[in-house]
Amino acid sequence: MRDQHDVSKLPVWGQNLVRRLERDLADAREKLAVGPADSTVFAQRMAETETPLGDSQIKFRHAGVTFTVGFNPAEEELEVRCDNGRLAVYPNVTNSVTIKRERY
Repeated sequence: MRDQHDVSKLPVWGQNLVRRLERDLADAREKLAVGPADSTVFAQRMAETETPLGDSQIKFRHAGVTFTVGFNPAEEELEVRCDNGRLAVYPNVTNSVTIKRERY
């Protein structure tokens, strides 16, 4: 990163801070890329690489509603649950679907 910015003109404490931040960033990127080797779930949230999460379920929460999504590798299918209401599945034009919550 330093090839983009010249930090040699900064005070010593500023140079040390930049070096520490660069190390912390490299360490964080390395930790994000490490996960269980047999992961079937990956996160890609504002990162250059995907983060393996193992065989996790993912919960999406918004306005008091929780969707739980899991991947079943044996059946090659997603399992989606909603804690409040029922699920409605709408096919789209392409090979995708929209899943919404409908009130009882």
